Amino acid sequence: MTGRGGVTWRRPVLRHLAVTALIAVVAVAGASPGMASAARASSVREAVGTASAVSATVIDTLSAADYGSSDGYHRAHLLEALDPFLRSGVLLRVKLWIISDGTARIVVSDRPQLEGFTRAADGPLASAAPVGRAGEGAALAVPDDIEHRFEVDHRNQLLEVFTTFRDAGDNLLSLETYVPTGAGAAAWQVARTQLPSLLFVVLGASAVALPLTVSATRRSRRLAAQRADLAAIAAAVRDRQHRELARALHDGPIQNLAAAGIVLSDAAAARSDAGGHRMATAREIVRISIAELRALTGGLLPAAPAGDLAESLPGLLQEHVGGTVRLDVTVSAAADLIRGPHRVLVSQAALELVRNAVRHGGPARITVTVTVVARRQEVVLVVRDDGAGFNPGHAPPDGHFGLALLAQAAATAGGTLSITSMPGAGCTATVALPVPGTGA
Repeated sequence: MTGRGGVTWRRPVLRHLAVTALIAVVAVAGASPGMASAARASSVREAVGTASAVSATVIDTLSAADYGSSDGYHRAHLLEALDPFLRSGVLLRVKLWIISDGTARIVVSDRPQLEGFTRAADGPLASAAPVGRAGEGAALAVPDDIEHRFEVDHRNQLLEVFTTFRDAGDNLLSLETYVPTGAGAAAWQVARTQLPSLLFVVLGASAVALPLTVSATRRSRRLAAQRADLAAIAAAVRDRQHRELARALHDGPIQNLAAAGIVLSDAAAARSDAGGHRMATAREIVRISIAELRALTGGLLPAAPAGDLAESLPGLLQEHVGGTVRLDVTVSAAADLIRGPHRVLVSQAALELVRNAVRHGGPARITVTVTVVARRQEVVLVVRDDGAGFNPGHAPPDGHFGLALLAQAAATAGGTLSITSMPGAGCTATVALPVPGTGA
């Protein structure tokens, strides 16, 4: 564009180029100790900026390990995260220190000979260092000692920068990165005589480094997306395990205890007063056990579908209906406003009745309706199926006490469960629960 929008960006660019040229001329013409000091300060800022960028890319990977335990981390995995920066020359060396009780020890380095080296946790390794960031006070010249024997040949072109953080075991760690810098005052001397070449090299280096930065950013985003996918998979696995455990408890211990309670009730009615008292005590123990197991399964299964009942109930029920069974669900507008424990019981009752119909009736179609009878202040759940049906007057077969449990739950809430069925004629189950405040 050549209109006013073009002027908007052209002027700042030209101004920036003019200022840059002026600074370059002054810098080239005014070589002095002050210029060398400025070069040193610039090198420190660049080193800290580079170290901060590296840390921002790899800190999630590093902090996920537990370096206080010998099997709490994988050296190869950690070095893989740092390898792009080492191979590209952005970093010359890395050392990862663990700090405890005034002592610092190298746990991971791209130079394996350094791992295990121990020193006092002083200076930038002191525990008082700022956690989670690199500061200019932590960018230091490389000393000439045994600890730095592999870096001493480059000590005039390196700065070591420390970034502290805590790992998964809450241990204090410090990532020491060795960042190559310019040749200090010598770089300014070269710039004074070869400014065009220097600018070309700087721009070329920036262009070369750009793909590395883009690659590192893409890799970081890809890892973040993978972690999000793994978290979603883990949540789905936990939910499925909870559902399976809840079904196992319902179809096993709960129904067995319900059967025992019914048998004890029959036995108590037929025995003497003393035996009846013992039977009553045993029946009470069974009742308490059933209540506790029901509370456990209620905690494992979703208490009630989220969102509007009309939207969420079909999805909840469809999970338990085979592909050959047609499921129709209707929820009235008034029933859709039900909240609290009655909403939970309606959802769980519908789920139990649908599962019971599929398991024992073999229907081709199941119809579920939830309505509110305003004049009686009741919510009514009706589940109809065209399956095999049964005789409600007969005792349930061994291990099939789901309807008895549902009847107990409805009675506890002040409601009722009624069953209408005949062999070969399907089944209609109706749950009516009092819901105060639903009247007109």
